[in-house]
Amino acid sequence: MQAQGRIIRTVQVGRNGSDLSLTFTPEITRAAVGDLIQFQFYPVNHSVQHGSFDSPCAPMPVGPKTFFSGFRPVSRNAPLLPTFTIQVMSKDPIFFYCSQSAHCIDGFAGVINPNSTHTLERYKARARALRPGSGTGGVDTVVGESGRTTTSTTPTVAPTMTSTMVPAPAESDAANESPSERVQNVGVIVGAILGGVAALVIGVVGIGVFLVRRKKAKRRIGLGPGRVEEKRGGGWGFGSAPKSGRQFAV
Repeated sequence: MQAQGRIIRTVQVGRNGSDLSLTFTPEITRAAVGDLIQFQFYPVNHSVQHGSFDSPCAPMPVGPKTFFSGFRPVSRNAPLLPTFTIQVMSKDPIFFYCSQSAHCIDGFAGVINPNSTHTLERYKARARALRPGSGTGGVDTVVGESGRTTTSTTPTVAPTMTSTMVPAPAESDAANESPSERVQNVGVIVGAILGGVAALVIGVVGIGVFLVRRKKAKRRIGLGPGRVEEKRGGGWGFGSAPKSGRQFAV
C-alpha cells in the first residue's frame, strides 16, 4: 500500500492468520527510511510500546524518538479496527512489544529492520529470562556490526504519529466466535427457518379455506330464481322450487 509516494506496511496486533493470537503479524518488518508502519489492533486489548534491545519488555524513556500507542480495547466482531501509524526515519533496529500484563515475556514482541546483532530471537530470549514486573528501563543505543555500542542521534520514528480506524476483515467474525456464540447463532438461524415454515403452512391453509368458501358462494349464486336445494338421501340437490305438498324424486 502507498500513501503520497510512501509505502505503508501493515502489522497486525493480536492476530495470526485468521486466529486471535498474542503475536505481531509479521513479527519482523523490513522498511526503508520514510516508510509508514501501520499497526492494526485486534481483540481484546493490546498496545504497541517502543522498547530497547538492551532492556526487553521495558519502555523507552518518553521523548521525541519514542512512541507508545496506548491500550486499544477492541470488542469481538467489531466492524472497525483502531490503528496506530509511525514513520521510519532510520535504518536502525526498532523493537516494540505489547505492554499488556506479561505478554512481552510470553513473546509478544516485534522489530523493524533487525541486524545481525540486534535480532528478535535474542530479544525474546532475554524477555523470557525476566520475571513479571522486573523491567529496569532502557537506553536508546545502537550496536554496530563491529559490536561497538554508540548512542543513537537519529530519530527512529517521526515525532508525530497518527491513529485511525480501518474495516475489520470479514472472515474475522466467524473465526473469532466462541463455541457459545456459535451455538447461539445456530439457534437463531434454526428459529428463523422454523418460523418461516410455520408462516408458509398457515398461509397455504388460509388460501385453501378462502377458495372453498368462494366456491360455495358461487354455487349458491348459480341456483338462480325459482331454484332451491333439494334434500335427498341425507344430502341436497338442485331442482325447481317445490310446490306445496309435492315431493321430488331423484
